[in-house]
Amino acid sequence: MVSPERQGERLTALFFLGVVFFNPLVLGIFDTGADSGILGVPSLYLYLFVSWGVLIGLLALAARHLSATDEAPQEDETFESERDGRDA
Repeated sequence: MVSPERQGERLTALFFLGVVFFNPLVLGIFDTGADSGILGVPSLYLYLFVSWGVLIGLLALAARHLSATDEAPQEDETFESERDGRDA
């Protein structure tokens, strides 16, 4: 299991990875014009969709690990009715 602090660090790292992916200076590297590309697709469009897909995939993995840690039962959890002393 990953600690909540570690999970927060991973999400922060993914945020900064997204900032780097979509930084105008990095995008300028792939902005070579509409006539050059791979299989007729301009390299900028290809880079945008691939980097977007990679970022979404990594966020999905992080969310899966986050939900797995949230589902673990906690010992101090009680129902609201038990705390108030009422019967359900």
